[in-house]
Amino acid sequence: MTDPGLFDAVLARGGAREATTDAAWVAALLDVEAALAAAAADAGALDQADAEAIADACRRPVDPG
Repeated sequence: MTDPGLFDAVLARGGAREATTDAAWVAALLDVEAALAAAAADAGALDQADAEAIADACRRPVDPG
């Protein structure tokens, strides 16, 4: 038996299925996390080096399964 995936129950057909795979969802969340770190650095709430370290960590390969 295979895991149906996070959104399998609500996606019946169309291009949305590929855009919302588990891997795509995790990648989007990591993109947001990197953007939040950059915004925090721009606002002075986070050191630029820390924001860059967060962005680097967000670019590492992730297995959402």
